[in-house]
Amino acid sequence: MSTETETFWQGEFGDAYHGRNQPDWHRKVPFFKRILHATGRIGSVLEVGCGPGWNLRALNSADSTMELAGCDINKLAIASAKDALPWADFDAMPANEIGDFYEGWNFEMIMTAGVLIHIPPAEIIDVMEDITELATTWVLAIEYASDREEEVEYRGHAGRLWKRPYDKMYEHFGLKVVSTEQLGPEQGFGEGCTAWLMKKFG
Repeated sequence: MSTETETFWQGEFGDAYHGRNQPDWHRKVPFFKRILHATGRIGSVLEVGCGPGWNLRALNSADSTMELAGCDINKLAIASAKDALPWADFDAMPANEIGDFYEGWNFEMIMTAGVLIHIPPAEIIDVMEDITELATTWVLAIEYASDREEEVEYRGHAGRLWKRPYDKMYEHFGLKVVSTEQLGPEQGFGEGCTAWLMKKFG
């Protein structure tokens, strides 16, 4: 049975969200080229909460040799992603199911962009732990930062968005921050985003 949060993003609000948010993904390409330069040769990327695949389209433009995969709770978004990148692997599922679904897969980098901010406090630690365990080397988080967990009203709705110290939270799972960058509409992202590139050691 879907939770209240899952039903919210699977339904009309989620459809409207993806219809409303259609960034120029070409603006994202320079950022992802910097990420790929920092990481070296990456063979595979999974984006959790990929939406219509804007980030994966930019990654493909930056390096078309990578294997790409994405998952999202909204089926319309997944359909758009499949249309744009028919050779990539896309599946419709909530973030809290990735641990079981992708068990045994190997992704050199797993990323989120504006996804962890929408995961409720009761689920966030488990999702971040799953991401850490599934990634073989790199985790990229592009989210809204705060020194502590801070709920923010989202388009008139409570319990839908939280700013957090995602870098510090990932450090509890053994990740180390390699680089931090502030992003905005000029780079094809939401206003006030922070991007943390993190690496697994050992």
